[in-house]
Amino acid sequence: RPASDAYALCFLFDSIFFIFVTVTYQRAMHNTQSLVQSVYQQLFPYDFVFSLLVIFSLIVLERAAYVTRSHLSKAILHYFNLALFTTFCFFTYWHCAPFQRKFVVAAFSLKCVSLAFSARQLHCGYPKVTANYFFMHRVDYLTSYVFMIYYSVPFIHELRSILDWTCTETSLKLIDWMKLEDIRMTLFSVKAGLLSRRD
Repeated sequence: RPASDAYALCFLFDSIFFIFVTVTYQRAMHNTQSLVQSVYQQLFPYDFVFSLLVIFSLIVLERAAYVTRSHLSKAILHYFNLALFTTFCFFTYWHCAPFQRKFVVAAFSLKCVSLAFSARQLHCGYPKVTANYFFMHRVDYLTSYVFMIYYSVPFIHELRSILDWTCTETSLKLIDWMKLEDIRMTLFSVKAGLLSRRD
């Protein structure tokens, strides 16, 4: 069967899930103040911080399994994700107030979509090259906008580059890897600029 690359969609829904949990967790779990009030008061419940840390760690591990193309790591991570979030969401659903259940259902639905793409990746296997950016395969207006959004998010490019360098067998030093990634980004940016000038 042909290899498939569903990582971008999996990462997209994991990111949406992370943002959704960040915004709605306190309202759904504690029925207390909003995220804005917590930021203003500089007070965060420990379970909220721990939940975000777990979700972020799983996103990082997902990327590591993708870069190394490890089927065993991917399978273990996938079934751990499935067991963890299914258990947590079902337990929370039956122990929260009725108006809070819509948050749990929405969060579980987002995670199910992510797990579906993860299962497709596990079933079809990895592509031969996993270090590419999904939006750099072609240059058009859509990929240019995705590039601008990606590059404007603070530290995401640096974190991705460091994680890829850590998981890749390479003779390059970290600083050289970062320079190489910056060259790739600059080339794509120049191509996108030429496209906009042409039209």
